[in-house]
Amino acid sequence: MKNLSFTLLIIFCFCYGCKLESKEENVLVINLNTISEIEQKDFLKMNLDKNHPNLLNPDISNLDFEIVVESWTKLHSDLYHFLKDHNFKWNSKKENIKIFNKIYFTKKGKIKVYAFKILEDISEDKIIEYEKLVNEFANNAKINVKRDSDFAQCGKASLPNL
Repeated sequence: MKNLSFTLLIIFCFCYGCKLESKEENVLVINLNTISEIEQKDFLKMNLDKNHPNLLNPDISNLDFEIVVESWTKLHSDLYHFLKDHNFKWNSKKENIKIFNKIYFTKKGKIKVYAFKILEDISEDKIIEYEKLVNEFANNAKINVKRDSDFAQCGKASLPNL
């Protein structure tokens, strides 16, 4: 009876531990085009830049710069294809849509926070639609880079107009 209880306890702990480890939080998507002053203050209070060094900082990525650039490019290419697969249209005459991104990652490359600002004259409805799609995309996207601690990457992207 003792062995059975002990075995059940071990199985329970193992299963419970697996559930805890696999539980992932949703990505926080921050639309810098429509953010309120209060939301902006809350975002800044998170102090993410202090705890998430920039991935292209030479002190962090000096040996694998090409992998970082390749992964960053692939992430944006995957986003473009995701938007295309979801029939997203910008309703703009611009050939490319420029977007500023500030993305915060876990040390395993999963997106934690995805902040963006559309740098073109796009309707608010389209920006909000884009935000919803980015939210869906970011919850399943990863960058092919791993580090000893969480990290960030920012920059402008130019997505082809859909």
